[in-house]
Amino acid sequence: MRQHTPHPLTRSGFTLVELVVVLLILAAVAGLVIPVVGGLGRSTDMAASAKTQSDIANNLQQFFLLQKRYPQGCDSLLQNAGGTGTLALYGPVTDASGQQVSGMTTSSPNAFAALTLGSLTGQQLRSFSRSGFEYVFDHETYDPTTGAGAVNANDSGIYQRNVPSSTSSTFACAVLNPAVATNLATSSNLYAVLRGLVPSELKPNTTSPANWDWIPESGTQIVALGIGPRCRLVPTTMMSTPIYPGNDGKYYGRYLAYFKVFNTGERAILIGISDPYGRTSDYTINQFNESLPNGARQG
Repeated sequence: MRQHTPHPLTRSGFTLVELVVVLLILAAVAGLVIPVVGGLGRSTDMAASAKTQSDIANNLQQFFLLQKRYPQGCDSLLQNAGGTGTLALYGPVTDASGQQVSGMTTSSPNAFAALTLGSLTGQQLRSFSRSGFEYVFDHETYDPTTGAGAVNANDSGIYQRNVPSSTSSTFACAVLNPAVATNLATSSNLYAVLRGLVPSELKPNTTSPANWDWIPESGTQIVALGIGPRCRLVPTTMMSTPIYPGNDGKYYGRYLAYFKVFNTGERAILIGISDPYGRTSDYTINQFNESLPNGARQG
């Protein structure tokens, strides 16, 4: 009779040494992948922001072509407590722990630092109103001690303020601050805004040719407006107004549009869009390139 030879026992599972080796390999791979994924997140934000800036500029110009005017109802970037308070820039508010809970961001780059409370009167006011700006929305700040005010900074433009049509009136607005433009080498945040808006107005410093100054075009001002939820771009040419990626409403995360007004009374013109930090599209694209893994470049 044929004798049956039993098969050797088959081993199942891993030994402790093998498991340790596998875990070490996985940890090494994770160490390579996680920084790359983190960098891709920033790259995505920068790419989306640059595209959004382009879309807003195109929609503003399309609105102008359709309506022969720019849209009413932009955010003024000025705070106006209760709708009857003293106007000021929509400044940051922090809670007891020092965390910002309202206002424009002051993180670098810093659009807030590049702006100042300005006014339009005479032909500059006519230039602004002729472009179709009939009213803007002032902001209500949030008071963390009482819980009063607009909790979400992105939706804080709630007080309608009309733009006067009479050239003898005065209209308060947020404008680029020419006073801080002396020697842009020490004002890099402002330069980040200006180089994308008015590169022709950047001139070599007469005392330090390696540095640059902003020499504004005579008789003009640059007015900044937020493209908020009550802007009449919606629903004419846009379905909704965008917010900067990842913004949680603790600071104003809408995009900013800049218009040049003239003391000749001619219509104001759109000269550019920036994100809430003051980065124009060229700067944003540069940030996108720098955030790619291992310094990679597209194209």
